[in-house]
Amino acid sequence: MDFCGSLRRGAPRRDDVAPALHAWPGAPDTEPSLIPYFEPPRPVSLLGQQLPVFGLLLFASVLAIYAAVTLRGRALGLAEPRALDRFAQVVLLAAMAGAHTAGILADRGLAALGTPMLFLSSDGAFSSSGGVVAAALVGGLYVRLERYDARVWADLMAWAFPFGLLVARAGCALTHDHPGRLSSSWLAVRFPGGARFDCGLLEGMAAPLLIGLAVTLGRRPEPAGRIAGVVGAAYALLRFSLDFLRAADLPGADPRLLGLTFAQWVCLLLFGGCAYLAATARPPATGGVRQGSSNTGS
Repeated sequence: MDFCGSLRRGAPRRDDVAPALHAWPGAPDTEPSLIPYFEPPRPVSLLGQQLPVFGLLLFASVLAIYAAVTLRGRALGLAEPRALDRFAQVVLLAAMAGAHTAGILADRGLAALGTPMLFLSSDGAFSSSGGVVAAALVGGLYVRLERYDARVWADLMAWAFPFGLLVARAGCALTHDHPGRLSSSWLAVRFPGGARFDCGLLEGMAAPLLIGLAVTLGRRPEPAGRIAGVVGAAYALLRFSLDFLRAADLPGADPRLLGLTFAQWVCLLLFGGCAYLAATARPPATGGVRQGSSNTGS
């Protein structure tokens, strides 16, 4: 179900997962893993409210992407600050809405459609894959309506994405939101019931590599679409591979279709689209931003 946690609980996606982690059948007898287990942090008290750590880090990840988009966009002179702010707000709001909607549907099924208020509440899980799909669709439509060069703005968002990914996956790792398969690997976490992969932690550990890739590509002029194509394809390969390590023996485990999770199917589409972008990268439209115009403002 590709959950990234619950804003309400800030804990694993289902209440019955945590007890199961203490009593896994067939847990390895030997645990050479180097990563210790730690209890999920307690909610933070702020202004009389108990705020889950996951929710705070999810909010921080949104701010990280917002800052990266606006700062890099201004440095490149893509548009006026208001236009950059508006683009970032539209894409990030779409990502949050898509992640929340996909998370509820994955958790409760189509029966959730009978309770529309669920989609307007903060209760429920988030699906990062749903957020990626919604951001791509809404962002693409937005830049088309504004007559921006879609590839240039896709590059901008792809450059910013890994910074938010690093922060968000830190929240997943702290709450052990994505328990993986039983393993005696040194990359496994020593959970109370035996060593398992922590897929949120593994993806977070790989995020700096994506940051390095994006920053390296961004240091020199690249054809429009190259950064989005390369970074997006790299993330698709990473996530597709890591999902094979996800637990299949715990309550609430991600359902599989033909052996693949929902996120893996999204990654196949993402990889295909990004490979096409990278292969067909071209110089940006006149003025670098708005098609058919030399004006870089908004």
